[in-house]
Amino acid sequence: MFRRGVTLSSTLYPRAGFSFPKESQVSNHCRALLRGGLLRDGSSPGTNAIMPLGQRVIDKISACIDAEMSRINAHRLSLPILTNSSIMKKSERWDEFGKSLFQVKDSSGRLSCLAPTHEEAITALLSTHQTELSYHDLPIRLYQIGPKFRDESHTGLLRTREFLMKDLYSFDTDLENARKTFELVTQAYHRIFTSLQLPYMQVSGDVGLMGGHASSEFQALSASGEDTIRVCSKCGGAWNSEMEDSQGTCDGGCTVEEKRSIEIGHCFLLGTKYSEQFETHYAAKDESLRLCVMGCFGIGVTRLLATIVDTHWSDKHDHLVWPKAFAPHSVTVTSLGKPRAERLEVARSIAERLTNCLHTD
Repeated sequence: MFRRGVTLSSTLYPRAGFSFPKESQVSNHCRALLRGGLLRDGSSPGTNAIMPLGQRVIDKISACIDAEMSRINAHRLSLPILTNSSIMKKSERWDEFGKSLFQVKDSSGRLSCLAPTHEEAITALLSTHQTELSYHDLPIRLYQIGPKFRDESHTGLLRTREFLMKDLYSFDTDLENARKTFELVTQAYHRIFTSLQLPYMQVSGDVGLMGGHASSEFQALSASGEDTIRVCSKCGGAWNSEMEDSQGTCDGGCTVEEKRSIEIGHCFLLGTKYSEQFETHYAAKDESLRLCVMGCFGIGVTRLLATIVDTHWSDKHDHLVWPKAFAPHSVTVTSLGKPRAERLEVARSIAERLTNCLHTD
């Protein structure tokens, strides 16, 4: 019997290898994911099937996220994918999301959507109508790693209609404490993206559909990225080009350089936008009811898989160099020479002493 963590190559599906026409315009990271057997196209446009090797990487990314969330006392839960239209309309985002919502009507005629995000659901869950919160209970930090759905018109490996996201929601007593949570989470994000060995920057971003007081994006630098960020070489200020106003602090004017990038994380200081709409209060020391001050923090988990491949691809050697901690397998045991039965037995004995190992039998 093989110890847990040892994979026999003969049992893997699909086997590595995927041919492309010479004139194919498929990007390098797409080639690597398909050719390596990590990903296959889904049955619907804008969807992908994550294959066993890809799932191993996703599991390692998720474990890294779980460890960092535990470090800041955030607790994991699972919220329903099906979101009632009433709470989306209450926040006025049913119309704001518009055609990007996957709308569903059940047999009784009730209208719902496949969740594009969960601000409404989590805030309603903690509302005064469902639970009584005290200042002793705060801060509350809850997160999940699960599927989200957006009916995007443009799709690809970096932008899909169904994707995995880590979304964290925080509830604090006031804006000062909410800012402390914001800082704690951004520090955790720095540790996560550093461990993934990604060339990334934290930049100012637009609050967009989320709303709130502030927005901070984490952008991985990549020539194939969909976003453009502006960076000042003098003051170090950096911001998404979608923002109208310059975010530099140079007195004499910023020296700005534009870079292509992939958004891998986003942090929002929401304030009381959603807690006011859903009456999510807590009982203060003086026993008065006050609104919880919220934040929300996302990481695109499946997008990280594509980003790791994109940023670790070697054009020179035409192959992928994985970050050691996130490779599908840490070690490959291959047997060469000797009669087949004898060399397989030697390889087997070595593989049994290892973990996270691929044995090419």
